[in-house]
Amino acid sequence: MEHVTGDTFHDLHSRKDSGMTNPITLKLCRLFDAVDTDHDGNISWADYRRLLDRLTTGYKPDTSDRRLQALHAAYQMYWCELLRHADSPSSLLLKEEFVAANQLASVDTSRFNLVEGIPQAVFDVADTNDDSTLDKEELARLLKFLEVTSPDTVDQFMGLDITRDGSITRQDCLRSAREFFYTPDISTPGGIFFGMA
Repeated sequence: MEHVTGDTFHDLHSRKDSGMTNPITLKLCRLFDAVDTDHDGNISWADYRRLLDRLTTGYKPDTSDRRLQALHAAYQMYWCELLRHADSPSSLLLKEEFVAANQLASVDTSRFNLVEGIPQAVFDVADTNDDSTLDKEELARLLKFLEVTSPDTVDQFMGLDITRDGSITRQDCLRSAREFFYTPDISTPGGIFFGMA
């Protein structure tokens, strides 16, 4: 990634990719399209609320569950960091602002490490049997609640199973999230933790 400490949205927006489209930018554009659930051309907290509502309804309607509270808090911090890095007075993010803010927030861990915080919180909720792994059933359930419709996504995630024991660990999920933000691999499934369907 070409990030330099001190970059702002306007710095990233004006930087050229030498005529090539940056794969990380492409992944973040796909994320924008997935999170913009009302298709109004911008992202607001309401878009993330809809994502959280799907997870809350799917897993535990009891909102006093600490794992669900932590999930909500993680997404709220994520949203606050996006707004902070967007450098915009609005509480709506256009695609370019969303992409640039994610790029900046993914490397600025001074307040919140979104690349690890969000997947950790999602993993805690999805690990319904508390065995510190996600088996194929738990993963399929998570993808259902996230409305991930691609049949390849479960297989992509199960491909993260380095030990080939039929489950993926927290570390496997974190690695996939890091790959989503930091590598040019456009096939990494780590974007689902952030709302990519």
